[in-house]
Amino acid sequence: MRNRTPGNGLWKGFMLLCIGCILIAVGLSLGGHWTGVHWWPWQNGSHSFNFDWDSHDNGGDTDSMWDESDGDIIQDIVDQGDAIPLTVRNIDVQIKAASIVLKTEGENTRWFATDFVRDALVVHVDGDTLHVEERDWRHSLEHGDNLLKPRLEIVLPEGVALGSCNLSIGAGSVTMSPITVDSLKMESGAGSIKGSGIVARSASLESGVGEIALTACDFGETRIQTGAGRIAYEGSLGDRTEIDTGAGTIEMKLSGTEDDYRIEYSRGIGSIRIGGQSFTGVGDGTGGNRNANKRIKLSSGIGAVQIDFAAAGTAW
Repeated sequence: MRNRTPGNGLWKGFMLLCIGCILIAVGLSLGGHWTGVHWWPWQNGSHSFNFDWDSHDNGGDTDSMWDESDGDIIQDIVDQGDAIPLTVRNIDVQIKAASIVLKTEGENTRWFATDFVRDALVVHVDGDTLHVEERDWRHSLEHGDNLLKPRLEIVLPEGVALGSCNLSIGAGSVTMSPITVDSLKMESGAGSIKGSGIVARSASLESGVGEIALTACDFGETRIQTGAGRIAYEGSLGDRTEIDTGAGTIEMKLSGTEDDYRIEYSRGIGSIRIGGQSFTGVGDGTGGNRNANKRIKLSSGIGAVQIDFAAAGTAW
């Protein structure tokens, strides 16, 4: 019987990795470039990753996309758009890998989509709610300046007050300009959500391994939860806030001083910093002002939470 040791397996794996890197380098030196990754979780009952390569002598044709489900059939890339009724007061967005811009501008309301595969994006109005759904993201993550990146722009009239705004992002991205809404819900799986000047009576922020970064915001009752992702918030909070992180990172810079908040925390082996005080290891405690009206309930597993206060002049 051959004598097998873990070291032999690691050495073989390292050699295969080196060979793969050499082959990639050769491909790049011959004029190719890596354009993206395709993921087929259902192929042959296993998880399969395919890497796309492109050559400089292909003419830079990006006016069509391949439909893998039907063989060598080219799918049309279409531009879509329409006006949004002024009666719309709710927005529901379900996006997988596209880029979305939500902004307010003038008195016009409209949406405009570019570089989506035909029938991949569905936009419709039901009563006072605008629904957006990305049904097909081609099972790929593409990059490169010369490649198509599906993009949706939603423009609302300046000063509009929404009843609800629900954003669910897979691996895509969202950029929001100042907006006022009663109920705000943001979910980011592995994507990115960025916004500024958002005012919400109630807000729920959830991040898996993605990122949510908000500045100059004013939230009332707030719930923040992250798995292994990152959430950064700058602004004011209402009387009740719940923060929960597993292995992620939460960074907050709140208006006022530490005396304006009562902070109750429960931590695992993660770290918590409140103002100038740091707490590590397993334990519970209270920070800030015990008699403050604004209360923050904080729970951390192995993640890191940092809370600073704008009046203290603390840098991020």
